[in-house]
Amino acid sequence: MFGFSKKLPGHRNKTSGWPPPGPGAWGGLQGPPYSWDSMNNTRDGRDFLANQGSQNSSLEEVHLDGVPPAPRLVEMRRDPVLGFGFVAGSEKPVVVRSVTPGGPSEGKLLPGDEIIMINDEPVSSAPRERVIDLVRSCKESILLTVVQPYPSPKSAFISAAKKAMLKSNPVKVRFAEEVIINGQVPNPVKDNSLLFMPNVLKVYLENGQTKSFRFDSSTSIKEVILTLQEKLSIRCIEHFSLMLEEKMEGSGSKLLLLHEQEMLTQVTQRPGSNKMKCYFRISFMPRDPVE
Repeated sequence: MFGFSKKLPGHRNKTSGWPPPGPGAWGGLQGPPYSWDSMNNTRDGRDFLANQGSQNSSLEEVHLDGVPPAPRLVEMRRDPVLGFGFVAGSEKPVVVRSVTPGGPSEGKLLPGDEIIMINDEPVSSAPRERVIDLVRSCKESILLTVVQPYPSPKSAFISAAKKAMLKSNPVKVRFAEEVIINGQVPNPVKDNSLLFMPNVLKVYLENGQTKSFRFDSSTSIKEVILTLQEKLSIRCIEHFSLMLEEKMEGSGSKLLLLHEQEMLTQVTQRPGSNKMKCYFRISFMPRDPVE
């Protein structure tokens, strides 16, 4: 292999070279394509190709001797509070997004698991609505057949430019209108300013950032305030409160101070609460009405 230089009219870089042989030029030779070497991933034993010409190892799987991932049977009993303890989304197949700590699926399901069968019914190609109906019908227990697929080859390689772009413009996460949470299908919270998702309060801070808090029927406003005090290292928490902003007709708005003993479930069930916003703000309230 050699190259030569020759000045040609309109030739921008003033260099030329022999192109690599075409796909059928060396058809009788065995092995990977031109400029590619076959390598083995020591972590999981899979084969992949490395391009020595461009010095890239794309982990494009060859699967010459690869063994497909083995399905797993997972049986779980429904918890009265946590449900089945996993969050799933997508469809064809439905994929486990996360596992609730302490829930029935902890130690059994893994993020990324593809659900290929529910009880005795294959669901890898089933529409999302059918999967939702099957999960709803399991009142006591559920038997899932899941498989952990190979990671995408592209996911392991992010260029420096892509990393810089992600840092300057973080990816925004959006939830589907129907997503299985803890094995249950919640009511949609689209266009809800108070909740990120069911039972997750969205609190706006002074600097424009937001904090989210998962709550149940026993969670009070005081617990949220104390959590914010710890996370933000606030000393005089008595000068801070949670309040709701209610938009009035026209351009005005009204702030409603929340009592620390009030439950979050009561707050979220107020009329029109889905159009309100919850703020964490400095407040100076008199300790006694006479003051």
